[in-house]
Amino acid sequence: MTNPSQWTPHSLFAATRLFLHTTNSETEQFFKVFLYPIIRHSIHQNKKLHFQEYLALKKAIYRPQAFFKGLIFPLCQEKDVTLKEATIIASILHKVSIPSKHSAVALYKLSTMEYNSTQALFLKTLLDKKYSLPYAALDAVANYYIGFIDKKVDTPLLWHQGLLVFVQRYSKDFKPQQVQQLLRLCQVHRHHAITPLVIVQLQKQKD
Repeated sequence: MTNPSQWTPHSLFAATRLFLHTTNSETEQFFKVFLYPIIRHSIHQNKKLHFQEYLALKKAIYRPQAFFKGLIFPLCQEKDVTLKEATIIASILHKVSIPSKHSAVALYKLSTMEYNSTQALFLKTLLDKKYSLPYAALDAVANYYIGFIDKKVDTPLLWHQGLLVFVQRYSKDFKPQQVQQLLRLCQVHRHHAITPLVIVQLQKQKD
């Protein structure tokens, strides 16, 4: 247990369980310094996680504040994250229930980050969990998408999927001005299959 480079997947799971009972700062530090690089290395090397590593990651989510700060947010800021990495971790995040207040804080934080495929995937994953959100988080996500009105960038499929999930789950809570701005967004950034669905959902809030 004192030499992380020699840890087996079973040792990683045992260490993760141990650190779940320490302070938030200690747990976050363990996730960031040990769990994070070991998980990334394993996916790079094996294209998947060992079952015990999967369990360690799943167990880590039960300390959501430390999990987001020690693993998810750093991952979103990396430049070399593979789709395989992000997808594996997002799939685990999707399966585990997280207190809505922690999801709201995470969504707020993700909405302040620059777009990249990893950030977009985790944003979509959390939105799809359908938690009730405070207006601060809801406004942050709305402003994130609305901010693309003035951005001359290509918006990939994942971005459009996230926007669709957002309006499907939360459009009833949108302010009239947000509906108008999101409709304007749909005129700037379009996807042939997804944008019509977004517009239909937004138009329902105008009727």
